[in-house]
Amino acid sequence: MKMITRHLRYAGSWYEADPILLDQQIDGFFSRVALVEKKHQSPESICALVVPHAGYAYSGAAAAAAYQAVTGKKVGCIFLLGPSHHVAFSGVGLPKAHFFKTPFGDLTVDEKMVRALRQEPHFFEQEEAHAVEHSLEMQLPFIKKFFPKASLVPLLVGSLRGEQEVRDAAASLKKYLREDDLIIVSSDFIHYGRRFKYVPFQENVREKIKQLDAQAYYYLQQHDTVGFLKFQKETGATICGFYPIAILLALLPSNTHASLLVYYTSLDVVANDPEHSVSYMAVAFSKKTMISENEKKSLLTLARATLEEMIKSHQVPSLESLGIVLSPALQEPRGAFVTLYLMHAGQKKLRGCIGNILPLQPLYQAIIQNAIAAATRDFRFSPVTEEELSNIALEINILTSPKTVASCEEIELGQDGIIFHHGGAQSVFLPAVPLQFGWDLPQTLSQLALKAGLSANTWQAAEAWFEVFQSEVLQETINVVSPELS
Repeated sequence: MKMITRHLRYAGSWYEADPILLDQQIDGFFSRVALVEKKHQSPESICALVVPHAGYAYSGAAAAAAYQAVTGKKVGCIFLLGPSHHVAFSGVGLPKAHFFKTPFGDLTVDEKMVRALRQEPHFFEQEEAHAVEHSLEMQLPFIKKFFPKASLVPLLVGSLRGEQEVRDAAASLKKYLREDDLIIVSSDFIHYGRRFKYVPFQENVREKIKQLDAQAYYYLQQHDTVGFLKFQKETGATICGFYPIAILLALLPSNTHASLLVYYTSLDVVANDPEHSVSYMAVAFSKKTMISENEKKSLLTLARATLEEMIKSHQVPSLESLGIVLSPALQEPRGAFVTLYLMHAGQKKLRGCIGNILPLQPLYQAIIQNAIAAATRDFRFSPVTEEELSNIALEINILTSPKTVASCEEIELGQDGIIFHHGGAQSVFLPAVPLQFGWDLPQTLSQLALKAGLSANTWQAAEAWFEVFQSEVLQETINVVSPELS
């Protein structure tokens, strides 16, 4: 079989073609962003990037900030998604080439992955589009420089018909993603000016462009595919990688956190074209911060002390008296539940459970408030008494932000917490609930409907919809002193 190479088209104009000069050019960008605050956890925690793709004189510094964030990460395969600027088509365009050339050497296409994707709906070969497109080419030198052994799955995204096709494409990709893979979406943000046929305002231009970009980034933070699609439809926002970003939002797990690494516009780079602007944003998506063992101990200590002090003296203990130092993770807004179990003869019996799903307050404050509420304000139980305290075991669930799923078929039972919505009614189960009762998915959803005060089959209604979240569980072990208590 003849091996096909996708050749360079923009080297020597949009970026340096000579490998020595290119290496110096990229290193120059890195030295400029060396002091950028690292808002993510570590290179290994990052699973996806959004990186701009203009000429390096414009977007190189933002691209460098993105690749700086993942420097040192071990990567097996890079799924590179970008828009098609020059050839119009529907669906996702696969390459025919086996290699993609860069000034630093060729990148090898993961041909096995490409063959598998050819069998998926909305994925088709688009050799013509790949040959002339710059959105992917602008990422290739960075990828070859920092991930020389990684294989590549280059994907050009054309037009997609609404949310369902976005989710279909995301579901297809999700089937093939592995733990050591990295997703890179190549996209600039708002393109303003007559050249781009987008002049929605003519006063306070810089500030209003920034506001539009901030709105777009909000939906990235929230992993809100539906909101992002609606935002673009209502504003006409000229984000060239709009569909690739929408696919990314649909396939990201809910336990990821968006960090804005760098943001600026072309107006900040050159002053000779004040009537036009292109925005450049570097965004890293990392796995949600998992708290350390010491932080877990601090939260369990805080919950226990709060429970006992409130029941005994109606006081809340101070952090200082408990020797608890507030780390960034404990101050991060997170959803959390506190559950109380009454222990008897090695068995546990629910005694109270209260929590908040949304990250509305710092984690340590959520633990204090929910520990108090679980002991005193769970309407299913009378308040916990002082005599019961020595037989109460605590459990804390720390939640990721909820993410809407297209259908209940996407729910992973036992892994996902589930929020059921129908009209104004709502109910929630933590991930462990179905496992505790041995329910399958239809049984779980029926129980959620009943919990919401509706009939058991309401979850099947067209108006019903679901959100999922994940949970990190912290459990307290105690020595039961009164085994006769029931």
